[in-house]
Amino acid sequence: MDDFPRYDGDFPRWEESFRRVESHIKSTTDGFFGEDKKDRYVANFPLRENILKLIVKEAYGRMPFNKEYVLKSYQRFHGGKPYLFYPARNAKKLIILVTGYVSYVSYNRFSWFFDEAEVWDRDIAYLFLCDPSRHWYVGKEGSDDLEIYSEIIYKTVESLEISKEDVYIVGASMGGYGALVLGCKTSLGGVISVHPQLSFKSTLRYGHRLWAKKISECGVNFIDIDDLFASSDIIPPIYLEVSRNSSDEFNLDNVIYELNKKNCVYTISRHASLVHETASPSRAKIEAVINFMELSKKLNSVDDVA
Repeated sequence: MDDFPRYDGDFPRWEESFRRVESHIKSTTDGFFGEDKKDRYVANFPLRENILKLIVKEAYGRMPFNKEYVLKSYQRFHGGKPYLFYPARNAKKLIILVTGYVSYVSYNRFSWFFDEAEVWDRDIAYLFLCDPSRHWYVGKEGSDDLEIYSEIIYKTVESLEISKEDVYIVGASMGGYGALVLGCKTSLGGVISVHPQLSFKSTLRYGHRLWAKKISECGVNFIDIDDLFASSDIIPPIYLEVSRNSSDEFNLDNVIYELNKKNCVYTISRHASLVHETASPSRAKIEAVINFMELSKKLNSVDDVA
């Protein structure tokens, strides 16, 4: 047992070490588990990754990220909509991550923020939203999906006993659209939106027939982003990342025009990519943009001195 690997938080490295031990056990007759049990254990080698993670949890009190375990332990439902929540013992901030266009329950970047020790001794909580119906978080015409997602946000903020000013929402593509709509509707502290669909026509220009079908089903529930800004009394700080893809940038001029009419802080980031798909935003970018938004609020709260 002296050669049994210790766990230091790096599961891939631990698994590699364990596989060497596993191979040794399978090839030796030394009776690592005792001769009476060896055959039963070895018959199950190689152990599945999920089993190895449960071994780590049992042995070391830390659970390496495992999708099935996380969904079972942290997924909740409200109004028939699934969502995922990571708590914080001393919550001062909430970051909401909104999943893009997928037809199954999936949560954007939820592996990044999982606490293996499950102590949650930090000051940032995380809420993950998804829309497997693929109706851009506004639902089919006549549905109340937008209200349900808004209620999830409201009840989470209330449970954390924090201000909506300390809540930031992040998404890309369909998730970027959802972030903008939900961020404005619930008056959050800031929105990070990457390659969102800026209008109904821009979505049709991608040429995806299923996208066109799904968004058409939204009917009047779907609102162009320039109209969203025009109809919103308060615009939270906005970080909007737009590629040079013709569908991504369609209606951008109208969006900027409406933002310029409002008293708000916004950043438009253009980049040279001609494709819609992107890995942005990175974890570092999310943190940097939120830091900038927090700083901008502090600056705006200071009276100018002549």
